[in-house]
Amino acid sequence: MIFGVGAALAGTGTISSPHNFAWSPQIGWVDFSQAGVTDTGLVGQAWGGNYGWIDLNGVGNNVSGSLSGYAWGKNVGWINFAGVTINSSGQFTGTATGNIVSTIDFPSSCSPNCVQTTWRPSSPQTGGGGGGGGPAIVYIPSIIIQTPDGGGSYNAGSTIGLDWTSANGAFTKYKVSYSIDSGASWTTISDNAAAASLSWTVPNSPTTLGKIKIEGYASNGGLLASALSNGTFTIIGNTAAVNPEPITPPKADQSPADNNPPILPPPVVDPTATGAYTPAIAIVSTPDINTDKGLAAPTANNQQPTTPNCVSGTLIKGSLPAVYFCGADGKRYVFVNSSIFLSWYDGFGGVQVISNADLAEIPLGGNVTYRPGKKMIKIQSDPRVYVVSRGGVLRWVSTEAIARVLFGDHWNKQIDDVSDAFFVNYRIGDPIVP
Repeated sequence: MIFGVGAALAGTGTISSPHNFAWSPQIGWVDFSQAGVTDTGLVGQAWGGNYGWIDLNGVGNNVSGSLSGYAWGKNVGWINFAGVTINSSGQFTGTATGNIVSTIDFPSSCSPNCVQTTWRPSSPQTGGGGGGGGPAIVYIPSIIIQTPDGGGSYNAGSTIGLDWTSANGAFTKYKVSYSIDSGASWTTISDNAAAASLSWTVPNSPTTLGKIKIEGYASNGGLLASALSNGTFTIIGNTAAVNPEPITPPKADQSPADNNPPILPPPVVDPTATGAYTPAIAIVSTPDINTDKGLAAPTANNQQPTTPNCVSGTLIKGSLPAVYFCGADGKRYVFVNSSIFLSWYDGFGGVQVISNADLAEIPLGGNVTYRPGKKMIKIQSDPRVYVVSRGGVLRWVSTEAIARVLFGDHWNKQIDDVSDAFFVNYRIGDPIVP
């Protein structure tokens, strides 16, 4: 819902030109001219020219000018204003933070831009009785999520404890919600939790973008504070076994080597290789490069030359910049660019440097392709845009509407160009159609 303020309400401090802009490195200038400030919070909305309206009515304020709580925008998610204050000149200072916006910075100088209101914080209150006292300390209601606070992995159908702490407020109930798209949408777990803990049966909604939100309410129904998971967590879905093979008991006259069934590579399939496509499911279904390529250790009857320098799942390099993945088959697979590498890993900290001679002993297995679900890709000679499924299978995204559903309103920023020379590493699968 969009809330317009138009003319300022009675008792509301206005924000007007030229002191109405804050800066976000991620989304650009944010205009606060349609917002106002009261003794209890912000009202109205801010406007990001590239990302649309941001509703400020969830941001609280106290008479000392300390802001708290969250703003919300359809295209930018939740934005935490707890790091922002209004000084004695009515100027916003500090930084608001969010997963999508990263930061909205309110500079300490109005040269050239700042956000300033006609509202002013009250003077510090003094202690009463006897010889007087120092300024009274204002305690702001708060909630801190303990678990899950990001980074964990949970199986669908399992039961986990949701735990949080609250302080400085007469909380009478809590609303608990979860998201599988990093806060773009929410599903209620409980809207009347009485204690700071709750048992939750994890839904069968595979994602790597899980989040928990806790909202604490007073007896009059007013929202006192809210909190989001600091990071995202993973939900591993329940999927049926693929091509299960019966196990036959060994015969008495078989040799010990015959009693060990051969290790077969996993089938190169993906739940999103045909039919509907969901990036979160594609990511969860392909946790590593061995799975993506269907690599497995050599069998006893088909040994391949291996080297101790190539341990399955490790990253290695020689003196040159090229980085390689050591596959379960004892071969090295090259990342042809940093974009492909970063679709699988968060950084280069885990890369091991070995000698060029040792590197040369490890046979090349091929090139690593983009991790399924992370990006869309295209080549310059073809206007079509593709999503990636396991095994380097490309599926044409046939309409802009489908791309928007899969990757959001900023889907066009999730496309990487692939060189024609490396496009041969992929194969074309079924298109995604309405």
